[in-house]
Amino acid sequence: MTVSNDLIVRHMQPTDEDLELFRGLWIEEGSFKTLNHVRWQYLANPGKGLFVDFAIDPVVNKLAAVYAVLPVYFWIKGQVRLACQSLDTRTGVNYRGRGLFVKLAKMVYERCEKEGIAFVYGFPNRNSVHGFYNRLNWHSLDPIPQLIKPLKLTYLLRKLISRGPSPKENPVTVTPLEVKKPIVPLQEFDDQVDDLWKEFAQPVGVAINRTKEYLNWRFRDRPDSHYITLGYYEGNKLEGLVIYRMMEKHGGKVGYVMELLFRPEKSEIGKVLLDCAIKHFRQENCDVALCMSLENSPTHSVFRRAGFVHIPSWLSPIELHFGVRPLALKDEALLFNRNFWFLSYADSDTV
Repeated sequence: MTVSNDLIVRHMQPTDEDLELFRGLWIEEGSFKTLNHVRWQYLANPGKGLFVDFAIDPVVNKLAAVYAVLPVYFWIKGQVRLACQSLDTRTGVNYRGRGLFVKLAKMVYERCEKEGIAFVYGFPNRNSVHGFYNRLNWHSLDPIPQLIKPLKLTYLLRKLISRGPSPKENPVTVTPLEVKKPIVPLQEFDDQVDDLWKEFAQPVGVAINRTKEYLNWRFRDRPDSHYITLGYYEGNKLEGLVIYRMMEKHGGKVGYVMELLFRPEKSEIGKVLLDCAIKHFRQENCDVALCMSLENSPTHSVFRRAGFVHIPSWLSPIELHFGVRPLALKDEALLFNRNFWFLSYADSDTV
């Protein structure tokens, strides 16, 4: 199918050639994606299926534009349904102004809906948000639920004074945190994680189904990952876990709390694990700690008790939005109410 007289649209195929085509557009635009990262993200994810459409310039055999969603299993009121996250959207400089983003997105959504995918959601940036909300029928669930815990006053002062672009991001190598039982470092996620998640998720309406399969793919198997996982055990039973990482980003050293799970009646275990992560951030000289937590989430009061506050607009490192569009699932009352959602930095593809 063609979207203009000179461009050809087709589905991305699970081949190295198409993976190279995909990442070539990012390289051309001054970004960088490794072949292993693209393969992990789109060919090895637990949701299976490949929902990426290309607009190709056949004269030079390169991408003019791409629209991609990631299939992911969701917990929706106790039922597991396949949904998708909108991730990579890009149009080459020489092909802009032709409506390729909207055309490709609509084609991907049509295919997803036919295959029973419940909805598409994501975090559009300021460059794409108007296209999502005004032309692709997305519903806004703004604002992004970012919380911050300043660890150094000097960092806040620098951010207040300097409004220029931040240096490029880099993962950092850290010294392991010394922990004692009942806290244990985890290298992978097992059946106990599934049991923990099922209990944690009972009051949750809409969330990625955080099973061992998903968490192993997201954190253990990600190429060049630098995540740290701590589990809290009572006897041989996993009662909670925290996943975090540290990066040179946004003009400082940032500690990201990626995930915090605990059994609903044991929020104090969540606080103990969170305190361990914060201790590690301080040990590694981090400037600030960040997390995502909606007001209704089981984690929210734990983060607030630990000193996290809603991030002020002047300090927000990047303008992002949060939205959803129903596909096969037409329950707008559920999807359009942010009080039903659970989010963490595990939902982000940027850290």
